[in-house]
Amino acid sequence: MFTFLNGFLLPALAAASIPIILHFLSRKKARKLPFSSIKFLKIIENQRIKRVKLYQFLLIAARTLFIVFLVMAFARPTMNSFLGSDAANAQTTAVILLDDSYSMQAFASSQTYFDISKTKLTQLLKVFDENDHVYILSNQFANPLRIRNENRDAFLKGLNVSNNTIDYERFFNICDSIFKADVSLNNELYLISDFRIPSISNPDKVNFNEFRNFKAYKVNLEEQSNFHNRSIDSVIVKNQLVEINKPVTLNVFLSNHNSESVSETNLSLFNNDERVAMNYISLDPGQEKQVELIYTPKTSGLHRLMLQIDEDDLSFDNRYYLTLFLKDEINALYVSNQFSAGTRTALDVLSSYSLFNIREIKQSEWPGVDLNSLDLVVFDDPENLNDGFVRKTNDFIQAGKSVIIVPGEKIALSGYNDFFSKLNISVRFQEKIDAKNDNFYSIENEKNANTVFSSLFRETSSTFLAPVLYSYYKQERYLDPLITLVNRDVMLTKTKNIYIFSNAFKSDWTNLEINGLFVPMLYRTFYLAAQNEVFESHSSHIGDLVSFEANNTEIDNIYNIINPDNDDFSVIPEPRSNSLFFNGGIAEQQGFYSLTSNNKIVSTLAVNHNAAELKQPFLNENDFPFLITSLDDVNFTEAIKQARIGFELWLFFLILAFLMLVSEMILIKKIEGTSFKIRI
Repeated sequence: MFTFLNGFLLPALAAASIPIILHFLSRKKARKLPFSSIKFLKIIENQRIKRVKLYQFLLIAARTLFIVFLVMAFARPTMNSFLGSDAANAQTTAVILLDDSYSMQAFASSQTYFDISKTKLTQLLKVFDENDHVYILSNQFANPLRIRNENRDAFLKGLNVSNNTIDYERFFNICDSIFKADVSLNNELYLISDFRIPSISNPDKVNFNEFRNFKAYKVNLEEQSNFHNRSIDSVIVKNQLVEINKPVTLNVFLSNHNSESVSETNLSLFNNDERVAMNYISLDPGQEKQVELIYTPKTSGLHRLMLQIDEDDLSFDNRYYLTLFLKDEINALYVSNQFSAGTRTALDVLSSYSLFNIREIKQSEWPGVDLNSLDLVVFDDPENLNDGFVRKTNDFIQAGKSVIIVPGEKIALSGYNDFFSKLNISVRFQEKIDAKNDNFYSIENEKNANTVFSSLFRETSSTFLAPVLYSYYKQERYLDPLITLVNRDVMLTKTKNIYIFSNAFKSDWTNLEINGLFVPMLYRTFYLAAQNEVFESHSSHIGDLVSFEANNTEIDNIYNIINPDNDDFSVIPEPRSNSLFFNGGIAEQQGFYSLTSNNKIVSTLAVNHNAAELKQPFLNENDFPFLITSLDDVNFTEAIKQARIGFELWLFFLILAFLMLVSEMILIKKIEGTSFKIRI
């Protein structure tokens, strides 16, 4: 016995009569033609005439059956199982994947997609009775939630949209585990989503390979005629140096998700609720665009920055948060056994007229130094790089602090390379280069060619009296050159948070100490190195772990984490080698999370939406690793109940229709092969 999920299409079977009608209409009456002799008619074989008529009959039958099978396929016939109608009343294990990601906050007509999905879910839950096992998967629940009759109303009332994206790969694997552990005669998967999600990145990781005995349904939501939405996807701080009263360039990445019209918006930058920059942006349909905003920090301390564009259909992605933190004071330690007059004078100037507090010690004092109060350490011409020296230096680096190395002649080239290897960095000194015949190697004097000297001069095309080198170590395997020579060798490089000069600060190596750029170079190098602590630009997403790692803190203090709604909760620190780690759980809101110690802010983390939520191409039925059926009807409960009665045969009838087409082509060729050249 057959039932049909799309039974309203069955009247189309009447079209099967079309080939028969056309056959009779196309028949021509025989005409009498005079012949002088009928001797040629004797060669016609009666069997051949019968064969042509048979092929014509089969051709009409093939065309008729093609229409019948095609209509049957679209009507989606279902054949009863051996249990008959009892299958419809058998126990069902159902997994409902409810999309509560942030794109569900968008409006379709007068309701959000999530409100529509709750209505659909209410309707869907009526399909199940007290014997069925129904599970809900969504971001709102860490684990699958079992829904029973007694808790359905409370569950529906408490449903809220989340600000996270949805991880279909993880949810599908959880669904597979449920089906394997809770097997029923009817196993069903329901997807309630706006399907504004990227395609599955790793479909091979979706573990539906072993368990195939289930039916999957897509519950369609209301269509939106045009999705008017723009988003701020990410922000990058372009400057390597961020200083007070110096312009900071922010690269802002925007997207226009409307595929039909140009979008215009105001992009504004706020610092602690004060607008500090603005730009008018025009975006073509579907365009992703990068724009620049300039911000000049006027004070030290924490700068809470928020970028915002005009409201649209989905306002959640119209804001983006980031932080800048500039310290009031930077504590540096200069370690050397022999200070030249020029270097000592430069350090005195920096300590007197800048935010640097520089303390000078000999190398023998280094093992007893308290690292917690320091932001960076400079080693100038070290004498002994033993294991104890390496361990303490490595601990300082692992705590997130910076080290500057100024080489000399007290240690051989191989000693420096061994030191770099123990610090697990790739830089190596290849050889020592010495100038001959009073020659020298000049630093590139175009300021834009050297990061350390960028924005040092007012005019962008400024050149300067470049310092020169008489000797230097040629570096290889470096990552980030900060100062280069005219011959393309490097004078200063950065690897992780380790800064390595190629030359000593001595008169037989360079004229730096008598050059006017010596003090500015030290200042900017020290400041750049100290920014591992001074400057932060976080890009955490909702759904990530809210975590802080802080130095200069006491384990016995009272610590709290304040969320974007200004609600706070206490947190217990976890001791690490040179710091304390704070676990604030999963970020559920967009905005600033702050760690406080005895009511004083220690660190701040900016959390934003995940721009991948609206990146096309979006997921569709063909991207799933299993067959999925769309439930388009307003009242789809009957379609689900009918599907439980037996097995759908639409694919079988579609194959039969295809075979009828093939048969038609074969029969036409047969008829052409047996046709007569002389027609009577």
